[in-house]
Amino acid sequence: WTRANTLYDVTSTSNVYFLQPAANGSYEMVFGNDTFGRKLTDGNIVEASYRVASGNEADGANSFSVSGTISGYSSVSANVQVRSAGGEVFQSLEDIKFAAPRALTTQERAVTANDYKTMVQNEFGDITDMVVYGGDEADPPQFGKVVMVASSNTYDTLPNFRKQQIIDFINPKSPLTIEPVMQDPTFLRIEVKCDVTYNRNETTSSSSGIQTIVQDAISTFNTDNLGKFNKTFRQSKLIEKINESDDSILSNEVSTRMIKEINPTLNEGYTNTVSFFNSLKPDNPVTSAQGASISFSEPAIESGLFTFNSTTGASFRDDGDGALQIVVANTSALTILNANVGTVDYATGNVTISNVTVNAIATGTTIKIYGRGEKADIAGKLNDLVEIKTD
Repeated sequence: WTRANTLYDVTSTSNVYFLQPAANGSYEMVFGNDTFGRKLTDGNIVEASYRVASGNEADGANSFSVSGTISGYSSVSANVQVRSAGGEVFQSLEDIKFAAPRALTTQERAVTANDYKTMVQNEFGDITDMVVYGGDEADPPQFGKVVMVASSNTYDTLPNFRKQQIIDFINPKSPLTIEPVMQDPTFLRIEVKCDVTYNRNETTSSSSGIQTIVQDAISTFNTDNLGKFNKTFRQSKLIEKINESDDSILSNEVSTRMIKEINPTLNEGYTNTVSFFNSLKPDNPVTSAQGASISFSEPAIESGLFTFNSTTGASFRDDGDGALQIVVANTSALTILNANVGTVDYATGNVTISNVTVNAIATGTTIKIYGRGEKADIAGKLNDLVEIKTD
């Protein structure tokens, strides 16, 4: 006999049972009634095998040792392919009250985006958040598909086997003409710079102490308000939280830039479109002849440093008129290495990089692309998880 979670596809002859919470906090097995599931008869003996688990305490385990012998062998090694996952603590009454009506409305059919999200999160306990959208919204469009993007409390990025488990689970519940696909989340990080004015007579903290208080306030704001799909960073709310973090703080000014990362293969032509999904604020163009004015400019697009055509210290920068350039810039001079390596759509926030060969990356393995938003608020869309850069 196998466990059934719903009445979907259960007939009068199905050898199934159901689990439900009992009054004492345990679970009880319920068998069919010859309408939904085969009914037990007098004299049947039920033997049930089960494990007593430790909830999510074992999640992430990747090192194992043998406590006894296996088929007589005491020298056994384990090759771990993927860390353990899927453990869950006892579902609280509040969780059941929240999930039950949503599970009921789906009727084991994935029709709306919320249906996909509800069923997947009910089945896979490690999925903490999920966004689902039609393939026609993707770039490029994927007609006939529904795109699912999930975040997990066990994995930074879902491994392929976990993605396949989710697809295999949801596929029979989807319309015949729709193909479910899974994509990885992308991160839209926000660089926050904050200038604080405070009254020294109202605090015993030093300037470094106030700095720590403000950093903690920003970190708490990030945890409480961001880090999930379809979230919007509200700058006015952050300013408010910073002002409330210490009685001595009189005011603060916040400026932000959006960050996305690219990972070009070195010494090969790289083409990609970086989508910020937020409009960008173009600055007045600065040319090589105006290099002395560069310290006053605030381009819509900048980047981390890399080596281009054997020249170190290169970076991406827009020209204020929709062209993406590669430049070497400092506080007093601007040298343009290539005046047109792509385009910047200020209205949509799309930055297109066309066939750029990077020889080396100055720091790490990725190049950070910085976008200066036209508006104070920054919205996350599609695959983006919005979060404040705290490191």
